Order: sequence, then C-alpha cells, then structure tokens
Amino acid sequence: MNNQTKIRIRGVTFSYNGKPVLKEVSADISENKITAIIGPSGQGKSTLLSVINRLWENVPGASLQGSIEIFFDGRFKDIYAAGSDPAVLRRKVGLIFQSPNPLPMSIEGNVAFPLRLMGVRNRELIRSKVREALGQAFLWDEVKDRLGDDGRSLSGGQQQRLCIARALVLDPEILLLDEPTSSLDPTACEMIEELLSCLKNSCTLVMVSHYQEQVARISDETYQLADGHLSPA
Repeated sequence: MNNQTKIRIRGVTFSYNGKPVLKEVSADISENKITAIIGPSGQGKSTLLSVINRLWENVPGASLQGSIEIFFDGRFKDIYAAGSDPAVLRRKVGLIFQSPNPLPMSIEGNVAFPLRLMGVRNRELIRSKVREALGQAFLWDEVKDRLGDDGRSLSGGQQQRLCIARALVLDPEILLLDEPTSSLDPTACEMIEELLSCLKNSCTLVMVSHYQEQVARISDETYQLADGHLSPA
C-alpha cells in the first residue's frame, strides 16, 4: 500500500472579510487513496477544496495564510509560490462539483473541451483521449453511439460521470469532489462510488461528503472539519 503523502497542508487560515472560516488547518493527504472530509454544513469543507486548487482567488474579501504543498514531479511544490500558475495547477488538480454542470455542447465536446482549451488540435488524439476518459468514467458503453447528443440530455448520474470524464481527460493527479453524489438517486450513487474506488489506482481523491455510510464504504482516511478546525475522524 502506498503511504506517500501527496498534499501537505500546514497552518492554513482562510478568511472572508476578516472572519476566519478555516483556522490553522494542517493535514497530510495520502497519495492514491480516498480521503473524506466530513462535518456539519457551513463549516468550510467546500472552501478547503477551493483552497487546494486556488479557485477562491477572485473572491472579494478572501484571504489565505499558511502553506499548501503538493508532490509533483518527484518533489513537493508550494502551489502558492510566486510564479506558480493556477491554470497549470488546475490541470493536475480537478474539481467535481455537487451538482453536475455539463456544458451546452455535445457529449464528445464536453469531454474534449479542456483539451481544446489547451490548444490541442490533433483530432485523432482528441478522439482517443475522449474515449479513454469516458471509459474511465464508466460511461463509454452508454454513450458511444450518441457522442453528438447534447451532454445535458443525459440522466443526472450520467451527467456527473460526464463531468468526471471531462476532468479525467487531462490526466489529473488529484481529484477534488464536493459531495459528488448528493443530487443522485441510489443507483447512480452506487455507480459513482464504484467509479471513485477504481480511480484511486491512478489519482488521489479528496471528497467532501455528508453521508456517513458512504464514507465508511469507500474512504481510506477521514478528517472532520468543525468550527474551522480539521482533525482526524
């Protein structure tokens, strides 16, 4: 079993308009495992995910102290170091939201979008990467004959897997998941859980969840966030 630390969080305090949401948070997130973040609503769990991929930086009144280092290319790198590009970081650290958010375009277009955004123009490469990502997301067999259909025409569970495929097409090293099954029915939820359990073989997963049974089923490590403080659960 791999016990390498992938994300090293040290003394992170995050505030909105001077009010701390995260208070001196520290944690070591293990590579190729599912780490669950649990706790009451409104305690900063989603904020913690946004801090790990720098999605908060355009929020007025937000501020951060402390450090976050991620093990990339054989060494730990400070993701907030001067000159560090958030866009490059987000290619390696994908974020899946609570509600599926397919783009208003075809199924294939949804998954290919990040590649095209990066300037990839090789059509054969794009098709190959799209197929691979849809396969990883357990969706290829369900959509292979209708890749031109609008991604928003899929069921809720399929849309969430489409969004996961869209993240996977860039071969991320980390996936952050903000309650990825909360809007899904039990059957779709079960499939997503199976998918996440398989994905940890190729990437590190950090998942916010309110469902204790889900956390017990699939998480390898669990932290609790309450009153701004993070502790092993």
